[in-house]
Amino acid sequence: MDSRAISKIFIGDEGNCYIGKKGYQLVDFFNEYFSFQDQYGPGFPSRWFYVFKKLEYFISEGKIDDFFTTILDKGYLMSEWQISSVEAVEKRNFILAQFNRILAPEYYVARKNKKYLLVNRNEDLVLIGRGGYAEVYRQESTHQAVKKLKEELLCDAKIRERFKQEFEITHNLNRTLEDGIINAIKFDDNEYEYTMELADCTLKQFIDREHLSKSKQEELIRKIIEIMKRVHDCEVIHRDLSPTNIFLVGEKIKIGDFGLGKVLSGEAGYQTTHTGNVGQYLYTAPEQLQCLKKGDKRSDVFSLGNCKMNLNR
Repeated sequence: MDSRAISKIFIGDEGNCYIGKKGYQLVDFFNEYFSFQDQYGPGFPSRWFYVFKKLEYFISEGKIDDFFTTILDKGYLMSEWQISSVEAVEKRNFILAQFNRILAPEYYVARKNKKYLLVNRNEDLVLIGRGGYAEVYRQESTHQAVKKLKEELLCDAKIRERFKQEFEITHNLNRTLEDGIINAIKFDDNEYEYTMELADCTLKQFIDREHLSKSKQEELIRKIIEIMKRVHDCEVIHRDLSPTNIFLVGEKIKIGDFGLGKVLSGEAGYQTTHTGNVGQYLYTAPEQLQCLKKGDKRSDVFSLGNCKMNLNR
């Protein structure tokens, strides 16, 4: 962790994240919030070095999470900046982004249960899925999923654009529809990854482990059809529907993985960018197998029919 850079941000010298603090104010802060008994006087070190040594102490004692939780607390920021609750949340998000830029790529600060934790990225992410363009991880610190563009594809601008469009299509559907879509939370432009809610399992996994009654099969396919009708009403097509891209979150059915998704109309419509994929062979309509651009709402209906056949097997 770059403790020096974090120290300079906290003392107010860099980043416009915190009010500038004099030496005696820093002493008062650590005495008040962390029960130190320091004295300010002759021989006091430079301000950044004083904070730097505190951070090194917190790290060695396993207390660095307490420091981040304190200085990212909404109430603390409201008091320091004399700002409203909304402004404090905006300021916190800005500061968190600055910290994570400095800490990358090995570390980042994550929020969990109102606390802020310094997390080792390599220890925090557990691989749970892999596709043609991306890998999906379970993030232990937040119990969310992280979808990351594969490292070997990061230099391809068109693939990066397609990956971000996948997030934006999903995120916009989250805001438009009340339910039924995996919640896409935040996109990281630096790492080309995004966080989303963690599903319990895919529909395929659920089918494989459960003996579904006829009524349960009909209930599931009806829910999937209802969700996709609302997606189509938003003038969005999926073009990659299969039991591996339909998820269960608790008792709820949710659609995910809009990597081949397309908005058909409107000012915010996304055009298909570079991709060699046309969908999954067992579920994709014949016209789409010939050319992705030929896929439309009817192609999704074809895929839904094949999903139903899979349920009935």
